[in-house]
Amino acid sequence: MSSRHPANREHTEKFLRALGERFKKPARIYLVGGTSLVWEGFREQSLDVDVSFEVDDADHGKFVQTIRELKDELIINVEEVSPADFIPLPSGARDRAVFIGRYGSLDIFHFDFYS
Repeated sequence: MSSRHPANREHTEKFLRALGERFKKPARIYLVGGTSLVWEGFREQSLDVDVSFEVDDADHGKFVQTIRELKDELIINVEEVSPADFIPLPSGARDRAVFIGRYGSLDIFHFDFYS
């Protein structure tokens, strides 16, 4: 098995661009943990691109499949993870997410740093 590209800013942005081009439905994507640190320049790279997302239930399967395809095509590790999996989120967490940009119909945010 070949090694994967590092999850640096360049490869993370390439993944988000490709995801926005391929998945045409609206969704909210949150960069989580080390991925946010990489995006903001506090770290050079991470082991993987950590994301959490909100997508319509009817589109969830297609969205996950698109991520799987891109992981293989771009040779990058992508993990779905949310702080909500580990801690109770404080009220207002969604509202405190920091907007990063828009890729196609995808709105990209940093997960609430306070959480």
